[in-house]
Amino acid sequence: MKGKILAICTQEPEYARGLSEYILGRRELLFQVMVFLDLEKLRQFINEHRVDLLLLDDIYAETETMDVKQVFMLCDDRNYKETDCYHPIYKYQSGEKIIAEILSCCAEEEGSETILRIQKADVEVIGVYSPIHRIGKTQYALQLAKEFAKKGNTLYLNLEAYAGRQEGEEETGGLTEILYYLRQGCKNMGIRLETLVKHEEAVDYLVPIEMYQDLKSVTEEEWKQLLTEIAEKSIYETVVLDIGDAIRGTYGILELCSCIYTPVVQEETAQRKLEQYRHNLTAMGLDCVLERTIFVEVRELL
Repeated sequence: MKGKILAICTQEPEYARGLSEYILGRRELLFQVMVFLDLEKLRQFINEHRVDLLLLDDIYAETETMDVKQVFMLCDDRNYKETDCYHPIYKYQSGEKIIAEILSCCAEEEGSETILRIQKADVEVIGVYSPIHRIGKTQYALQLAKEFAKKGNTLYLNLEAYAGRQEGEEETGGLTEILYYLRQGCKNMGIRLETLVKHEEAVDYLVPIEMYQDLKSVTEEEWKQLLTEIAEKSIYETVVLDIGDAIRGTYGILELCSCIYTPVVQEETAQRKLEQYRHNLTAMGLDCVLERTIFVEVRELL
């Protein structure tokens, strides 16, 4: 059988149905899901078949250890303590958070990348950049990401100094955390990415870096390495970069993009900035960036 076999054992049929449907709906995950409403039937199945991951209701906490590599205890108490036998997961949280906890544990295992359904050709990196500010660039980048998401798995990354964190989003995690794993030489970057990705409508994204100084500390080579890891180890076929002027290596990143969308306005000062930008690219031998650039008038966007 392909992928890992994940078993759910609980006496709550509606809970089991909802959770299993959510997991099966995550098409990027290679999980086969088995549901058991009876502990004895689960034992019989394990005696005859392989089970890689088990989500076990905490009413069975006192049962003997089963022959399953990773056991997650579904608890109704957030303070349930981890043991050598299982990892506790608060059962009444979103399916997204439950999967994130499972994947976070799986990322520690060698070869866990096989959990992801990675079937893609070369990843397309789309840049959105403009030397003209306050003209709706981020709004356009998000809309562009939504359009690409209709065709395939798409990740939006905001690389601006002040991205405008959404209400309720954590100040840490997201881009900050994935860059930490990158610097630590983490081998399972695809799984780590899945634990950190957020979903807003049709767009998958990472929470932007909160502190300006942290954003400035990321080198051009690190950005390039991150894009390489996403290309090789994640499910994403398209990455949309919302590029600001605060990052290091702006031109180097633009050079990596297969296409750059540049919002513009027909206003005298804005046009002078645009002309200076064109001149700089030519002077640095980056005519290839200009050749891949599509200039989009603001009135077409808003």
